[in-house]
Amino acid sequence: MGENIYKFSTREIPGAFRRAWGLEEQRLSRRGQSVWSFDNEILQPMVITVVLYTLLLAFFGPKMLVFLPIQMAFGWWQLTSANYFEHYGFLREKMAHGRFEHQ
Repeated sequence: MGENIYKFSTREIPGAFRRAWGLEEQRLSRRGQSVWSFDNEILQPMVITVVLYTLLLAFFGPKMLVFLPIQMAFGWWQLTSANYFEHYGFLREKMAHGRFEHQ
């Protein structure tokens, strides 16, 4: 333990992508498909995101170049924070009466 959320996020964000890609590669190879096929469930949302962001840029213009990276970072941070608390939780002492302390 002892890993703060900032250190966890620098490890978790790229690590989550690598793990997901590896699992998807295994799933597709069992089906006899290429990792670059249309059935890749990692590539599908990436393509949809690129199309959506392209449309937003075309419709709203260059000001979206400021908003979109902030939105992406915020989304990744929320997901990483949830993963952090699911894995590490809040550490609380168990009291003598069997209940956990309040913080």
